[in-house]
Amino acid sequence: MMKPFRTELYLNPGFQIRHEQPILTLGSCFAEHIGQRLLDFKWGGLNAPFGTLFHPLALEKLLRICVDGSTLDSSLFVEHDGSFFHYELHSRFHGESREILQNQWQETSELVANCLQQTPLILITLGTSFVYELQGSGVVVANCHKQPAALFRKRLLSSNEIRSSLENITKILPEGTRILCSLSPVRHIRDTIVANSVSKSLLRVALHEWSLENPDRVEYFPAYECVMDDLRDYRFYDEDMIHPNGQAIAYIWEKFTESYVTQDVREFMKRWQVVRDCLKHLPQRMEAPSYQVFLRRVLRDLDAWQHIDVIAERGELEARLV
Repeated sequence: MMKPFRTELYLNPGFQIRHEQPILTLGSCFAEHIGQRLLDFKWGGLNAPFGTLFHPLALEKLLRICVDGSTLDSSLFVEHDGSFFHYELHSRFHGESREILQNQWQETSELVANCLQQTPLILITLGTSFVYELQGSGVVVANCHKQPAALFRKRLLSSNEIRSSLENITKILPEGTRILCSLSPVRHIRDTIVANSVSKSLLRVALHEWSLENPDRVEYFPAYECVMDDLRDYRFYDEDMIHPNGQAIAYIWEKFTESYVTQDVREFMKRWQVVRDCLKHLPQRMEAPSYQVFLRRVLRDLDAWQHIDVIAERGELEARLV
């Protein structure tokens, strides 16, 4: 008998999610990929409202501000190329003045605070144990915003710092909120391949201990292992040989849905995919009878889904009727 050509991961999830449960995603760009797919399949919640953040200290700070209703540290605003940024925020937050930037953040902070009171599940993906500190103050920043390297000191977080930050996140979040944590499979090779391995290993151990110490709240999803041990081939990477490509992300999404999504929701997702394909497909002749019949059939299917908002999809499909 021929031996298998790969070592496939089999998951044993501790819970499953339903469609009416809003989900909040936080952390690296990998979390954003999964979050976008959740939105595509009509889950409620927020996808990466903080932007891309790689280490736990950055997430901890912003979550605390959202929950406490406090304001950003006024000493950490920075101006670059005519725009204002903040060292604790991703570069998606910027404005022509401090006030505009502060208002942008305040809107996001209120959205996150409201979402935290509603969502039973938060997806957190961490990417690196390396952080940058402002020289002099020692403040750990979330983003350097293209400021001179001489302003910062790069260092590796200790295992105790990572564990402490993760425990603080547990305490900040509403009691009873589940956390599905993962390690980003994106390699930070600018830290060097060797240092990236050290960085990832510190996070992996911390996430393992976090889940063991909080078994009723924290569970680990092996996105990192799916890429490194299951797929384990450069054909599953983008041209930069660093980021997993669409095929790899689709595979991890499949593993996620098979494990954590209820059977009835998976059936809905198959039907909803037909709607998504219809929206993406534009025939050569919009008035073709077969396409018009297909449009009307899809519109009838939309009538059956009372629990989701299909106004935008319905409007786009109806605009194609002749």
